[in-house]
Amino acid sequence: MTLNGRHTTGHWNLLCRSDHFNSLDKFLKSAYFFALLLLSSCTSNYFADPIVTPIFSAPWQGEIQGNIDVHKLSLEGAYSLPLNLAIAASRESWGSGLANDQEMTSFAAGRFWYWGSSSALVLAGFGFGSHRISNALTSTGYNAAQVESLTGINDFRRYFLQFSVSRDVFPGPFKFSVGAAARVNFLDQFRFYESAVQWYTIGPPDSNLVVTSSPHRSWQLDLAGFISAGFEYVQIYGQLNLQLPFADNPDYPLDIPLASAGVRFSF
Repeated sequence: MTLNGRHTTGHWNLLCRSDHFNSLDKFLKSAYFFALLLLSSCTSNYFADPIVTPIFSAPWQGEIQGNIDVHKLSLEGAYSLPLNLAIAASRESWGSGLANDQEMTSFAAGRFWYWGSSSALVLAGFGFGSHRISNALTSTGYNAAQVESLTGINDFRRYFLQFSVSRDVFPGPFKFSVGAAARVNFLDQFRFYESAVQWYTIGPPDSNLVVTSSPHRSWQLDLAGFISAGFEYVQIYGQLNLQLPFADNPDYPLDIPLASAGVRFSF
């Protein structure tokens, strides 16, 4: 956020300059910690990954896709089988030099339907991974003045059921498709440790240490919209994913959107 201010010269400006800069300093500090709230995932011990949304019209079709989001790169692939069956897999690896990082592998199987220029897909799957966080700053709740530094480690298993629909807007040589997807996740963080040092940016400089070491289990609902554009074998892909915790974080009615973009290769 950029703040542009206009200053005038004169006696009144000299008298008020000190108060002006004090107010400006308080405003910038508040804006900084509000930005931390927006840029930090509310569920900071788990990242929602993009929903796998292949589009099949017949057996023996495949897709391989690479994505990049606010966190890092991820890979996914899917293949259609006889009887309109489908399988899919995805992988995200550890990043480099990230204070808040995650690796995860997922597998899924299900069924697809295709009629005219529209298609639908249902997948059920299982995933496993780990999350690491080291001295990452975040705001707590909606109070931007309350800040915490998180350090932790957890290993998790994820079970999910997802549904997606898509439509070919331009099915010709240049293809353009749009779609929507929903995914229900059960997250079992069976090995969990997190320490949080909390303090307020306004008021006395007191701090509070909170340590959590018990397993966490929670449900989330992911809602996503996606588009793809390109030719038969290569398309540019984009997805916007919004995660809603059911009961994990009652102070947060929704998580921040996760935007991802990538390249899809079809064969």
